[in-house]
Amino acid sequence: MCTMIVAAQYRTGKDYLNALKERGYGVVYDAEYILERITDIPEEEVVLVQVTPRDLGLKNYPTIQDILNAAEIHGYALCPSWVGPQYRLQSSDDANVIIGMEPIVGFDGLNVFSVIQSGECLLLLAIYVEHHLEIDRPFVFVVPADKVYETDQVLAFLDI
Repeated sequence: MCTMIVAAQYRTGKDYLNALKERGYGVVYDAEYILERITDIPEEEVVLVQVTPRDLGLKNYPTIQDILNAAEIHGYALCPSWVGPQYRLQSSDDANVIIGMEPIVGFDGLNVFSVIQSGECLLLLAIYVEHHLEIDRPFVFVVPADKVYETDQVLAFLDI
């Protein structure tokens, strides 16, 4: 499993939006709409783990909401909303993951963030939670603090 530690670098979604645009990242319209509504981001750090719907025991083409529910049943926590734009700023160019987060209302319903590379464009976009996905599509979730410990600069997880 791939892990990453991320810390909230900015205090509002608008700050993230400005940082993404300044660095040349594309922010698709629904994602921009959501970012503009995120306020009061706390100073915090989380440990993320990358899993797929298959890792969560799901089959066929589950909805994003099904995947979020399965992750919580398996002991993962949903990401704070700031993780999407922070992950885009911090991840490699070829990152292609969906942020397992509490859905946020967009134009046409509940959405989560997705970080993708599309051709030459590095994007942050929003995806509807009722969208069906293949079972090998990577997601990131938070490993709860009580399940993480460090040993010789290696992160390990308890009972997940």
